[in-house]
Amino acid sequence: SLCSEINNSEIRNPCFDGIAKNSNNASACEGISKISVLSECMAVVGKSLNNISICKEIPRAEERDSCILKVAVQIKDFRSCDFIVDNRFEGSCFQKIAVATSNISLCSRIRIDLMQESCWNQLNNTLAS
Repeated sequence: SLCSEINNSEIRNPCFDGIAKNSNNASACEGISKISVLSECMAVVGKSLNNISICKEIPRAEERDSCILKVAVQIKDFRSCDFIVDNRFEGSCFQKIAVATSNISLCSRIRIDLMQESCWNQLNNTLAS
């Protein structure tokens, strides 16, 4: 691509970033040399395509977790929550899907006690009404 011919990374990185986001093409993100920009680029494409596989390849943990969280909730796939490293993001993933699918058993998979309790309360209120 034309971006590859740019020597200055300050210009080359946004070139690849723009192409990737405009065409929803994660492989264009791979031309980005700065990890934070690369991670953000892949997260935007992964979320846009609801593609867990793209999310899982993101180098930086925070962007990876938030991408998996958003896509898992969007497609209601609780199995994908297991790929989230941060307990808060993981708990949020299980809770949102539990509520969206009225599946109270998912609450027990949340590792943070307060979040687990909140999940049960939220579903008990929903299921009781």
